[in-house]
Amino acid sequence: MLKRRRGLLALFCTAAVIAVGAWAKSGPPAVHFMGKTYRLASFHAKDQATWQFYLEGETADNWTTMFTIVDRPEAQSGKEIDKLADDVKADYAAHGGKVFVTQKNQDVNGDYTYVVVGYDSPAKQTYELQFVKIGKKFRNGYVASYGVRITDPKDYAAKTKAFLHGQSIEIAKALAEVSLPDIGKLPRTEQ
Repeated sequence: MLKRRRGLLALFCTAAVIAVGAWAKSGPPAVHFMGKTYRLASFHAKDQATWQFYLEGETADNWTTMFTIVDRPEAQSGKEIDKLADDVKADYAAHGGKVFVTQKNQDVNGDYTYVVVGYDSPAKQTYELQFVKIGKKFRNGYVASYGVRITDPKDYAAKTKAFLHGQSIEIAKALAEVSLPDIGKLPRTEQ
């Protein structure tokens, strides 16, 4: 049994090296969303396997928009996906997020939950919005989130309200149709 585990570990490490080597040739994996290309910038597995994608020139410190994918292999059935959606909303609320919208929808993979959450940071004159799709692709559940950071030293709240009024429907449609990369093929090495 130990020999088999070592063999599987060696196979996994070889696959990770091949994936990183392929990265060097073709660039990091990307998500194409709303006419923009978001490149994989980081991976961590603190709680769940999580990949963050940023626009060229943006980072975790200065992003204006970003795309995040979280693998949730424990959620496979419809009931488990619904529970995952409830857990995600509760987690956002526990961290100061205000849930604006929760809606059940369908795409080619089946039912999913669409959630819009906002974080108000008056001291920074910033509002961070998360447009979230919680569903299932192949066998696993996932959480895909499009983040938008809105700042305005004069009236960030009014700017946020105008953004929500003008962009929410377009973002919801784009999330319904987004083509996510195969989570099983994304690199799983800390960035």
